[in-house]
Amino acid sequence: MPVVIPILIKAVVTAVIVKAVDVVVDVIVEKVFGSDEIETRDASQSEAQAAARARALLINKSSNNSGIPLVYGKYRMGGTRVYLETSNGNGDIADSDAGNEYFNMVLTLCEGEMGNIRELYFGDILVWSGNGNDSGSGYQLSGYTGGNEYSDADKTVRYHNGSANQGVDSMMQTSVGSSRWGSNHRLRGIAYLAIKLKANADAYAGGVPVITAVLEGKNIPNVSTITSGQTSTPTQTESANQNPADVIYDYLTNTTYGKGLDHNTSGNYVAGLDIDIASFKQARLDCASAWNGAGIVYNGPLSTEQRIFENIQRLTRACNGMLIWTGGKYRLIIQNANETSQYSFDEDNIIGQMSVQKAKKASRVNKVTAGFTDSSLNYVDNIVVTKDATALAEDNGTVLEVSSDHQLTTNSAFVTRLNQYRIDKTRNQMTISFSSTHASLVVECGNIVSVSQEALNWTNKKFRVVSIEINEKDEVKFGAIEYVPSIQI
Repeated sequence: MPVVIPILIKAVVTAVIVKAVDVVVDVIVEKVFGSDEIETRDASQSEAQAAARARALLINKSSNNSGIPLVYGKYRMGGTRVYLETSNGNGDIADSDAGNEYFNMVLTLCEGEMGNIRELYFGDILVWSGNGNDSGSGYQLSGYTGGNEYSDADKTVRYHNGSANQGVDSMMQTSVGSSRWGSNHRLRGIAYLAIKLKANADAYAGGVPVITAVLEGKNIPNVSTITSGQTSTPTQTESANQNPADVIYDYLTNTTYGKGLDHNTSGNYVAGLDIDIASFKQARLDCASAWNGAGIVYNGPLSTEQRIFENIQRLTRACNGMLIWTGGKYRLIIQNANETSQYSFDEDNIIGQMSVQKAKKASRVNKVTAGFTDSSLNYVDNIVVTKDATALAEDNGTVLEVSSDHQLTTNSAFVTRLNQYRIDKTRNQMTISFSSTHASLVVECGNIVSVSQEALNWTNKKFRVVSIEINEKDEVKFGAIEYVPSIQI
């Protein structure tokens, strides 16, 4: 799944011949080929759908075919009621007060295996907090928070983290009877809550409250520990603030909700079979050291109802990454501010015409309004509005605004960084396309190259290669975007 961006040239306004090279400068292009495809798509219906799905995680719904969300890092979520029953709490169900005084519910949360449960809410009321570790048979919450309307209510809540070998919930089985909740009702691979509430007119006068939980850290591979060729299960990590390289590797290799890469035809795991492990290790380091050590981390959901391609685009976009297909394997590159040139182009190895394109005003942005789920506000919706006064002045006071939605972060400071990055990126989008000899095939998408052109007064000007193809003349054709260190994460 290489990130290949199409080249679209709308008009030629100037031609300058230097030696054997024609340099064509185009300033009225309709679409700059360096534009991020996912940004265009997310600005429309796709982003609205993704945002709606993320917000829907804070409700409880009943369904027998609803998609199960995928959550990375620490996040608050509701769930889907997949089982409801009243009983006397000891396996009997009868049409009498003594036979239905307990309300039993199974609430599925997300794909497993997750880390510990940290908080439980009834509506907006925090009823429990701690560090609940499910060792395989379920974790029963205890020590509920006092001083609220639910303090005196009789309630039993058990958390299952969604491990592949988790057993049946014994509390639920006892409460409704093994004939209704049998030994095969294990919900393996799904994190869920088993809940038993005793009738209480004071606490539940308005009905059963919306129940949500804060879980910490999906169990995913730690790519820093993986050796290419290994067939054993990678070391797993469970935590908040998960590294994008680990997350992307998990999504690409998972056989349940992901692409299933690094698995042979027999379905067995083989590290490095489809993925360049070294590139993911370097990307992990780059994410950790990004933004002067502040780092890039993920805390948020992906929808399993979205296409794999779209989810991968969101994952890479949120860390300024590029997923490249080269040499029969996928490589992950984090575009950062300290990259050096890996190849040089000049009049001696550029064949024929070079096109230089600059973005028109319509492609620039000086204001971004972004929605996200704010962890500092108990994971409710919030927005960050980022305005760039300098950019606004450059645009003669005309507000050029775009709306966005960030599902993979719960931190307002991180959203502000992403907003400013997007503003700066749209204002530095000079792109070039040119052909060269077969000797340049050592260059790969994502590489930084230096370009020298006397006619344009360029001496080793840096560009990032974003597309490579062989043209009809059997020449290597490159598309590249200007590399500006100040706008790299």
